[in-house]
Amino acid sequence: MLRLGFVGTGALSEAVVKGLQSLPGQRQPILLSPRSAAISTALAAAYPLVTRAESNQEVVDGSDIVFLAVLPRQLREVATSLRFRPEQTVISLVAGVMLAELADYVAPARTICRAIPLPPIRFKRGPILLYPQIEPALSVMAPLGDVVPLDSEAAMVKLTSATALMSSFFEAQNTVVHWLRTQGLEEGTTTSFVRSLFDGLSTLAQHEEQAGHPLIPAEHETKGGLNESVRRYLLDKGWFAELQAALDHVARHRLT
Repeated sequence: MLRLGFVGTGALSEAVVKGLQSLPGQRQPILLSPRSAAISTALAAAYPLVTRAESNQEVVDGSDIVFLAVLPRQLREVATSLRFRPEQTVISLVAGVMLAELADYVAPARTICRAIPLPPIRFKRGPILLYPQIEPALSVMAPLGDVVPLDSEAAMVKLTSATALMSSFFEAQNTVVHWLRTQGLEEGTTTSFVRSLFDGLSTLAQHEEQAGHPLIPAEHETKGGLNESVRRYLLDKGWFAELQAALDHVARHRLT
């Protein structure tokens, strides 16, 4: 049974741990670094196999697989102060830090990869970028969501630009909720309806993709109907072009 450790216990580590602990069958023991104190203490209290360590080094010493989950600006200071073992696997959740740099920080550990999960991993949902796809990292991460095959680290960098849409996705939902409330509907009804609407459409899109069918918006509207009317309005206003421009902006920002 592989022992897992998290150096850095923030919101993303919390989501991964909750996803791991919700898997059926035998679960791996998990060691958490003491910061954040609130999150690590709560997780240790909630799950018998999760233990809050006294230090980051205790996490490394007690783990076969070490997740690095600190902020990018903290990585150098934290990682270079730790003593890794050659046989350990290191999975970096640190955004924007390339494998070549990571290798210097975690030597003599040689089995290293980067992973970019998203918060829905706690529900075993959503994409997981993993590069390179090495064992045992793949076996640990695959049950937690949809691992996306990548052939280069450059592809990972490009795909992460799309993750910048998360808060805008929620803003779009809330805009629809607010509009429905202006129509005299009560909050509970509008909120549950809109969340379910977006979730259902995402599920439909995934099933279409898995079936090998391209997702063509025009096939999901009636000519002259409501859906066509809204999509045409947004096209005419340049809304979708602006979305692409926003992603271009994010990509340029990541390179500076």
